[in-house]
Amino acid sequence: MKASIQTTLLLTICTFAGCAIPSPQPATVVDLPAGLENVRVCLLVDPRWQGTENWGTGVPIGDGVIATCLHVVRAPISSLSIDDQSVPIEVIAAEGAWHWDTAEEAFAHKDDWTDVSRDWLKFRVTNKAKSADFQPSPGTAIDFDRPVRFNEPIYLIGFTGENRESLNLTKPTIFAGHVAKKPQHWHDRVIAVAVNPPPDHDHYGGMSGGAAAVHDKETNQWVVVGLFRGGRERRMRLGPLEWTEWNLMQVVRPPVQP
Repeated sequence: MKASIQTTLLLTICTFAGCAIPSPQPATVVDLPAGLENVRVCLLVDPRWQGTENWGTGVPIGDGVIATCLHVVRAPISSLSIDDQSVPIEVIAAEGAWHWDTAEEAFAHKDDWTDVSRDWLKFRVTNKAKSADFQPSPGTAIDFDRPVRFNEPIYLIGFTGENRESLNLTKPTIFAGHVAKKPQHWHDRVIAVAVNPPPDHDHYGGMSGGAAAVHDKETNQWVVVGLFRGGRERRMRLGPLEWTEWNLMQVVRPPVQP
């Protein structure tokens, strides 16, 4: 990330919210718009994470295919826990790959998934009987190419809580927000989202890979336009003064095909 340079040094700090870290359960949207609760998301746990508090979220996009963030699932992998079911899977597309074993190493060496636009993965449930359990809900749509408008209401949907035992699989957390103007250096396949209440890094653990949904008035459908990826902030400092210039959630938009 490039920081703007004026007559003084401006400090830029990036933060990242992703796989789950135990944190207080934030309040969900009090008055949900009609039909928003139908947007389908899945709880994902990589079996290699057993014994930890890590989990993520996935979005069924049709034909037994689920999209999520690359940092949630480390490929190659042959099975996942999806909604507390052990399910055989096959990775069918990913923009990048894991090269390092830990998040600390990945950030230090600029691993693929630390690039927001590359932080996505799609996999297919290979058991046909089980794949029927993981489909988008009727009356909702998946369109990662749908244009979004500045200030358009948008909702982030995924699983977050104090721990896995506290998660309610039927009621994922939902944050209300609106499409914001993104910094110039952000990739075209990334949407900036300003949320209400103001973003708090700790509240979003486990949301990575979750749905970002808008309401399409023409079709009267909820449309998933991307995947929640995490948060970024730019903090500026001038002498003893420090302030946040912008603090935005990131939504990555994988290509429609494959």
